[in-house]
Parts: sequence; structure tokens; C-alpha cells
Amino acid sequence: MKVVMPKSSKASKSPNEGRKSAYFARNKLAILKSTQEVLASIGHLATVDQVAEHAEVSVSTIYKHFKTKEVLFQAAFTSAFESWEKWVFETIQHQEDPLVRFVLPLRLFPRLKRTHSIYAAMAAKNSAELPLYITKMSKSFQVNAIELAKNKILTVTDLDIRLRFMVTCLAEILLTQVLNPKAKESDVDKEIEILLNLLGINPATASKLCSMKLPDLAAQN
Repeated sequence: MKVVMPKSSKASKSPNEGRKSAYFARNKLAILKSTQEVLASIGHLATVDQVAEHAEVSVSTIYKHFKTKEVLFQAAFTSAFESWEKWVFETIQHQEDPLVRFVLPLRLFPRLKRTHSIYAAMAAKNSAELPLYITKMSKSFQVNAIELAKNKILTVTDLDIRLRFMVTCLAEILLTQVLNPKAKESDVDKEIEILLNLLGINPATASKLCSMKLPDLAAQN
């Protein structure tokens, strides 16, 4: 039987195009990392020129990737959150209880100072903008809560309103931990416990969830 080999697609990239694409992606990631470091040290008032100097690239190079400073800063926060989310997923993947998988990230997020110091510094230096950034980036929290509601684990009404309030509270809990030198990490679990009550989780269950041993919180950056 004659075997007909498939014709190569005209849309396939040449090796040179592939290298350019990979270089472009690496360059973008390097700019985001530098932006995060600038946001952690200077804050939202930093300029694109300062980011370019820190990243050792031209301003025009930055604008090839990001249209405006606000787009750049939003992308830097989103990238930080996605990196943290990846770490959380790897940290809790062995947990089978869906409620535990929902609560552990809530307990870990305010502990950024211990696990992701640069991200914590970003929060500290951009405290006024943080609630907005977190609201935009908190889809995973909301998706997980909606899934719990579908499975009748969460049964409260107005879940979307409660989740928005919860995310705002999470931002405040985080800021307290990174800005207040007198803040106690043990307070985090008490505060998360109150938020769980808001979601209709009874006090006994909330207390149990918030007293479970946390995974190893080794520094990630």
C-alpha cells in the first residue's frame, strides 16, 4: 500500500522564526521580572525609564511588549500572582478534600512575606492599588468557590457579593501582615476563619480548617 506523506503546512514556523519567538518570550519575562523588582522597591510612581534602566533594555523595547505603563504594571502583578498560584497548586496538590484545597490558598496568601518576599514588597509599595489588582486577579478563588457551591458545599445566597468582599478583606489582611511590624501571623488564621463564616461555613468547621498544619513555607524568592 502506498503511504502518502502529509504535506508540510505553509503556516509552520521556520527554525529562525521559532528562535525569534522564543527570544521575544524570554525578553518579555525578563522585563516583567525587572518590573516586579522596581515595583517592590519604588512602587507605582516608578517610570518606564526606571524599569528600562533596571532591565537594561531600551524604553522602546518595553513598549514593543506593553502599550502603556499601566498595562506593564498590571502584567507584572498578574505574572506575580500566577507564579504564586503555580506554587500553591504544587503545594496543595496532594490534598483531596475540596474544602481544604479552597481554604489553604486563603491562609497562604497573607503569608507572602515568608514565601515570596518580592511579591510582599510589591504589595507594601503599592498598597493603594493592591485591592484593584487583587480583584482583577482573584478569578481562581471565585472559580473554586463557585465549584463548591455547585457541589452544595457552599450554600449561601449572594455568593458573588460575598466573594468580592472576601477578596477585598484578603488584600487588607495581606497589607496588615507586610506593613504592620506588630502584626502576628497567628492572626491570619483567625481572620480567615471569620471570612469562612461569611461563606456559610459553620464556626466549628472553619476553626478546624484554619488550625490544620500548614505545608512547609520555604522562601521562594
